[in-house]
Amino acid sequence: MNSDKNLIYRPKNALSAENLDKILNLRERISKNTALISDDWLEVLIKWARDEGLLDEEKRVEPFVWDVTNYKVDRPKHKIDGLYKNCFPSDKEELRNIRGLKLSQRLKNPPPAAFANLTQLEFLSFNGLKSFPNFISKLDKLKFLFLFNTGSTSLFSLEENFLFFPKDLAKMPNLQVFEMYNYKLKKFPRILLQCEKLYLLELGNCGLSSIPRGLQKIAKSLEILSFHNNKIKVVPSSLYHCVNLRWLNLTGCALSYLPKRFACLQNLRALLLSRNHFSEFPKVIFELKNLKLLSIDDNLINDEIKERLLDMGVEYE
Repeated sequence: MNSDKNLIYRPKNALSAENLDKILNLRERISKNTALISDDWLEVLIKWARDEGLLDEEKRVEPFVWDVTNYKVDRPKHKIDGLYKNCFPSDKEELRNIRGLKLSQRLKNPPPAAFANLTQLEFLSFNGLKSFPNFISKLDKLKFLFLFNTGSTSLFSLEENFLFFPKDLAKMPNLQVFEMYNYKLKKFPRILLQCEKLYLLELGNCGLSSIPRGLQKIAKSLEILSFHNNKIKVVPSSLYHCVNLRWLNLTGCALSYLPKRFACLQNLRALLLSRNHFSEFPKVIFELKNLKLLSIDDNLINDEIKERLLDMGVEYE
């Protein structure tokens, strides 16, 4: 037996103190929900940003607060600590933990699949994409998703089937806001009806001819709905299941009447109906007891209707 009292017995597979410290540090980072992404993925993203002219050494970050008070919806403001607007962080540690990215300029190249590794993203906005990025469905924390097509040479400049919505989109547990504007769709992407936390849905100027059946699947969460500038002629019965709806925008559609069941939307506070095909004022609007804002063509409002709206406390424009 060795008589040296300072001798420390170390089992064959024991960790060194240095490796143990690394593991403890790793556990601490995981417990703080810090993104762990390899440098290889980060290099791919940084190269893409450099090619797009987005790399910003000054790291211009602005605070972001999502506020829906303009929609007459009583929801708490959602704050994101930093939002990179039309720029991309070159610092790898910042990139690992980026939470918001808004790219309003049109991109020359599609975003790489490496975006799927930015697991802390809560806010994402792209302009002019030619295909739906599959990586988006892998961003578990994403709450706000915006896809715009501005600056096109014509209204529907892309192919009809340009957007294919991945089935995995339904697995996004935290998606709350989805806005898409000026993209031509063959039909409504029904996969969105499986996003159970979705409270704001906008598909404006997307060439749709109808509001989809099945809205009752997200009726409990849906509060803000916009299908403006689509060729919609009929309001489907599934809409009347959305009893929590507060804001409805059907501006620039092809509606000629509102059925009696429209009165089911008793929580509606804002209704936008300008530039439709109504021959007379839809009287069912008077049954919407919580309505505060109405947008409708002036020629449909006579003195009697104006007085009734004022008695209800409804602002109209």
